Amino acid sequence: MELQQAESEGDAPVVKTPGPGALLLRRVAAPLLSVGMLCLALWALHLFTRDVNYHQIREYVQGLPRGRFVLAALLTALGYAVMTLYDHYALISIGRKLPWRRVGLISFISYAFSNAVGMALLVSGSIRYRFYIQNGLSTGEIARVVLYCTLSFWLGLLALTGVTLLLVPLPPDLPLATARLPLGIGLTLVPLGWLAAAAWVRQPLQLWRWRVRFPTLATGARQILVGALDWWLAAAVLYVLMPDSLDNGFGHFLAIFVVAQIAGLISHVPGGLGVFEAVMLAGFGATGHHALAAPVLGALAAFRVIYYLLPLCAAAVLVLQREARSLHRKSLWAPWFTALLPSFFAGLTLVSDQPADYDSEKARQITETVLQQHPDLCGIMGIWDNAEIGAGAAVQAAGKQNQVTIVTNGAGAATGCDSIKKGLLSVIYNFNAPTQAEIAAQQISEFLQNPQRPAGSEKTVFFGPITRVDKDNATGRNCWTLDQLK
Repeated sequence: MELQQAESEGDAPVVKTPGPGALLLRRVAAPLLSVGMLCLALWALHLFTRDVNYHQIREYVQGLPRGRFVLAALLTALGYAVMTLYDHYALISIGRKLPWRRVGLISFISYAFSNAVGMALLVSGSIRYRFYIQNGLSTGEIARVVLYCTLSFWLGLLALTGVTLLLVPLPPDLPLATARLPLGIGLTLVPLGWLAAAAWVRQPLQLWRWRVRFPTLATGARQILVGALDWWLAAAVLYVLMPDSLDNGFGHFLAIFVVAQIAGLISHVPGGLGVFEAVMLAGFGATGHHALAAPVLGALAAFRVIYYLLPLCAAAVLVLQREARSLHRKSLWAPWFTALLPSFFAGLTLVSDQPADYDSEKARQITETVLQQHPDLCGIMGIWDNAEIGAGAAVQAAGKQNQVTIVTNGAGAATGCDSIKKGLLSVIYNFNAPTQAEIAAQQISEFLQNPQRPAGSEKTVFFGPITRVDKDNATGRNCWTLDQLK
């Protein structure tokens, strides 16, 4: 599936900017909902397990045969290997090819973090952007890869859940157990509809400002199969850790597992923590029965460690190793922590990457458009203060100077300091051109005073100081003028 922004006819559409109250609600509603769902899930989990103590759970885990842990670990490795197919086929669908090892690394890191942390679209999308942009993909191509992977993820889950509900009855203790068949039909129709659209819809559909182009039938089927296999393997990991006393067949277990996973994903709680466990306990009738609850909780705890925590630790080590290697290649003088905190940990999403060509007016026009499309924009990063003055003017005109932080570079000219004082810019990282000129002049003078040294006999590198300039220090030597330098 591809999304393309439709070309507008006539004047550009006017996007109404929401008020401060709407922006505040948009920012806090989702986190508050997640916190509320987490508290509700933990409360329900407490009610279900109030007669269970830690020692009972530990006793079950310690009693599991070692072979089951090995099998669970192998199934986890196989599951994450299957996840690399998301990115592999996504790159094929956009006509790009990267080495399988590199694609596998990017896919593993993105899914290890998003599976454990939650907020899959934001987390995995940010990680993919960081790595794929370094491999030559454009922002638009990365967006198409993320869209392909996200659709495959959900289409596979819905297909597996729908078919399982049609074939296997749900325990009566689960919500919507009586609506199993209608729910199964509804969920199955989604991937079937996707395949039908892939087979028969040839022209792109117009949805507001976007053109939606469906994939080929083979690509659509591949998305569903890879997604379903991914979820089947995840269920198999937990299945081998479950107590034998609750083994009513893999189909029965799978029906409960996929319903619990969907509940966890819909809740937006990181990793579905608490929600997934509560539904699993209810599905196996373990609520209020400590003899059943302790083994189920022990299996769930082992599953969390093997399927979520161990891959997360491995991915973190790979990221730190990669960033440390990159730091060593770039500069030994840079602060060590700047390369060990990848941008995706900040929880930010890049919404636009457009060159202003050092043109203040062009920067202003770009910023006006981006603010219309993304009224909750929080930051702008540029490379030259003179151009970003135009961006600051657009932000001020929209009344968002207290919302949008503008950070850029500069040589330390007074115009940059004046822009900070006027609120057009927030921070300038000043490399101080006068200081660089003094160092260069001093070295040239020394070379001229020693003519016996042949040209090219010495190679010199200078590291000039960089100063962070904001409203507190936008004065003095940080703000030079040409008249002062004469």
